[in-house]
Amino acid sequence: MIRKLFLSVALIALSFMGINNANAQEESIASKIIAGGGLAYATELDNIGFFAKGVYKIDPTWEAAVAYTYFLEKDYVNWSSLDMNAHYVFPKKDDMTFYALAGLNILFWSVDFDYAGYSRSLSDSDVALDLGGGMYYKLSESMTLNPELKYVLGDQNYLNLSVGLLFKF
Repeated sequence: MIRKLFLSVALIALSFMGINNANAQEESIASKIIAGGGLAYATELDNIGFFAKGVYKIDPTWEAAVAYTYFLEKDYVNWSSLDMNAHYVFPKKDDMTFYALAGLNILFWSVDFDYAGYSRSLSDSDVALDLGGGMYYKLSESMTLNPELKYVLGDQNYLNLSVGLLFKF
């Protein structure tokens, strides 16, 4: 089910990007992409992680973003998440731009047991909803600071606080 949902979202996003690209041939795809990474903290997981993020600027008001976060192992549990969000971008103020976000989150977890010669691995995933917002603070022509705050609503509800650096390509 998760694979079908992921493929459906990816196909819709790709077709939307293709339609937009056909309408704006004068602007290269590379100038519409920013990508980078940083640190994240998930409250209910009570854990820090590292993320990689890519953002595609559809137009001045809308963006599509994909991020993958790997959380450090804690209490024998490995967590990671995949976020696929839409950003509504508010008008720019000086070097700061704010956005609201909504989208899908897939939270993956796994546990490895090894006790008295008995080994067992368990893993699963949960689909959730992302709601939140963030900011771009322009540090230079090619580098942007990107703090973000989002609440993940699903089987594992948590607040995700992150900060990273994004680079224009």
